[in-house]
Amino acid sequence: MTNKEKYKQLCEQIELPLFMQYWWLEGVYAGTDWDIILIEQEGEIQAALPYQTDKWLWRRYVHPIEMVPYGGLWVKPELREDKEALKRCCNDIKTLLQEAKVGAYSQRFFPDEDLALAFVENDSKIGARRTYILKDIEDLDKVIEEFSRNKRKKLEKQTLTYKVEDIEPEEFYYFHVATCRQKNRRMRYTREMLLVIYEKAKERDCCRIVGVRDAHGELLAAALLVWDNKSTYVLANTFDHDHPSGGARELLTLEEIKHARNIHTQLDFTCSQDYLKNYGAKRHPLFIVRFGSLPLRAVGRLLTLFERHAI
Repeated sequence: MTNKEKYKQLCEQIELPLFMQYWWLEGVYAGTDWDIILIEQEGEIQAALPYQTDKWLWRRYVHPIEMVPYGGLWVKPELREDKEALKRCCNDIKTLLQEAKVGAYSQRFFPDEDLALAFVENDSKIGARRTYILKDIEDLDKVIEEFSRNKRKKLEKQTLTYKVEDIEPEEFYYFHVATCRQKNRRMRYTREMLLVIYEKAKERDCCRIVGVRDAHGELLAAALLVWDNKSTYVLANTFDHDHPSGGARELLTLEEIKHARNIHTQLDFTCSQDYLKNYGAKRHPLFIVRFGSLPLRAVGRLLTLFERHAI
């Protein structure tokens, strides 16, 4: 049995975070060089690290991609409690990556997750990033009270003139392409990847694409939402930069909050931009594990990836 097959069985037995689920990785990494590193003891999986590699000249390297905002390591709860065993496990994983001819590694771990710290040894480095999260959203009126005055005014003005509705992935993709061109940005995922992920996630009832239209039916803002039992993630969102800012963005964000509230999860914007404070969202740290030296090509990709979200 291959490591992928073992990992698939593990995902069927326990509830892993969405971006570490086998079916999600299979969809996002389809057609690429990806695998799973497993640490086993007496036939039982103790830890797992999914990874996907790119190649530059002769070097293989691991770096984050757009549809996997968080990843990293899964370990058994018992292993988390034993710090020394956890460090040995991380060193074993690094050794296995080197044996797989992976010359450099960079991966973002989940917010508020301290597993990354177990990699701090030898040539490993830990980088700090952040995301914005809304945790306590059961009382919607209270959440809206935390919006900035400007955001509340825009909501009050446009709630009746704009329409919120679910849209199809094709429309979302081409709308996102058009809005990227307005800012001379390039798309960081393909139409095929979106369609595969959307289909797989819809089968499991953990995906929604929502849009905001004006009175003429013109799409002004849209977001791709996915979720697990803990968080609703704003995986991608965008808006028409040529349209006057009249509340469409605010209405979209409110719909994202309502959705997370309805399914009893927190809302993770998977975004580090400070404007999210205007919605009452709080900063939460996340760590990036790095070892080896990334090619310049990969560094450029990482820099553009960290400029996520137009709203």
